[in-house]
Amino acid sequence: MIGVDGTNGGWIVAARARGTIACWRIARFEELFQESARPRVVAIDIPIGLPKSGARECDRAARKLLGPKRGTSVFPAPTREMLAAKSRPANMTVQSWGIRSKVLEVDLVLRRNAAAREVTHEVHPELCFYYMNGNAPIDAPKRKPEGEAERLALLRAWSGGAIDQALARTRQLTCQRDDVLDAFAALWTAERIADGKAVTHPPNPELDSHGLAMSITA
Repeated sequence: MIGVDGTNGGWIVAARARGTIACWRIARFEELFQESARPRVVAIDIPIGLPKSGARECDRAARKLLGPKRGTSVFPAPTREMLAAKSRPANMTVQSWGIRSKVLEVDLVLRRNAAAREVTHEVHPELCFYYMNGNAPIDAPKRKPEGEAERLALLRAWSGGAIDQALARTRQLTCQRDDVLDAFAALWTAERIADGKAVTHPPNPELDSHGLAMSITA
């Protein structure tokens, strides 16, 4: 099982093997599906199924659960028309435009690789933490000391010292601390998916024009 979060110029990966969680960096999402790599579940923090127009039901459902404090962290997924734009459309948020290249990268891999599409699930870290926290959103933003402390306490209870070992390597990984927290949260959900315990929003998601589910799992 693998959890993935985007970072500047690449991706941060967290995976458990033989009881030990390892964390590393990859340049391209497709590296996870090389000949020798056959992951059972990949949980990634990126929009996957893309609408022709309007908002996705899964994004609305996630915002509703997370409430006014954390719901704003769920950025609107770009439409396929927006994804093809050369400059930011007026109706596209700055945050969604900022992740456009990563959305396109994952979208191309999943459209071309049926095996990758079968095992890859969209997650959102704040929704992962919502369920990790007993179905309650975290009070503070992740980049505030109190917000990081809340998320760390949850991840330590689940991963032991693995999260602190990974955070100690952020300079080597060339990423931010919250990238590591989010990759671990995604891995937590990947294991829930593998165990049949995860929750999908909405329960019966629509498929986009390329057959990709428009859903968020946690």
